[in-house]
Amino acid sequence: MAGPHERLPRSYEFPNSMSEILNALLATDLELEFVHEHPWSEFRQPSGMEVDDEGRWWLPGLDHDLPFLFSIRTREPSA
Repeated sequence: MAGPHERLPRSYEFPNSMSEILNALLATDLELEFVHEHPWSEFRQPSGMEVDDEGRWWLPGLDHDLPFLFSIRTREPSA
């Protein structure tokens, strides 16, 4: 748990597909900087997952090839 003066990272969670989210962002004036897929989860999703030293949940035996979450960064257009 974070201390009283620690800033927690901002997190948004949606039950939408990656294509729905990316297409919605591309329909705006925002510039897409990156999309990263991550082969871990912040919580245990399917049974059989194992937690690492950083508290991230992995599915063993897949060599970290199955993405469980993704991150996107956008910015306002340059002038």
